[in-house]
Amino acid sequence: MAYWFSIFAVIAVLTFYAAYLYSTARSSPSHLISCMEVNVRWSAWTCEQVLRHASFSKGELNELNRSAGARLPVSIADAQKAEEMLVLFLAKGVDINAPDERLKRWTALHAAAISGEPGETALLLKLGAKIDIRDADGKTPLDLARLAQEKQPDNSRAAETTRLLEKAQFKSGS
Repeated sequence: MAYWFSIFAVIAVLTFYAAYLYSTARSSPSHLISCMEVNVRWSAWTCEQVLRHASFSKGELNELNRSAGARLPVSIADAQKAEEMLVLFLAKGVDINAPDERLKRWTALHAAAISGEPGETALLLKLGAKIDIRDADGKTPLDLARLAQEKQPDNSRAAETTRLLEKAQFKSGS
């Protein structure tokens, strides 16, 4: 009896996981990124594997590029995983410099700059984000970082973000 119960339990678990995997594979890239951050370990691992091995449809890729999709992987808390996922997104066709059509035409670098996120800013610069792209108001990421630093002069993260962008601008000769 215990043998058959064990077999049944294994089949039930595998069936449940197959159904979960099927529904996860149909999720959007943004959902998969958030799943990696907030779900329990096995579920987060599944979302990461789906993201790593699935290709983006033309529709998903267009949506990512219309909404500055490079922001998604950069926001992952684990810096190494954020870099891995950003490299993966870029390899799948996401444009690191794509502006968000709904949010002042901010690129991922604009968003990192205004948020005062030096880790995100450094990663984006390392992987080729342009510092001279202007948003709908004519502001560059450096302009936004300086604005954020003015509003919070004691915020060391905002100051570091500004410093990184100033250094990048100096290197580029802009």
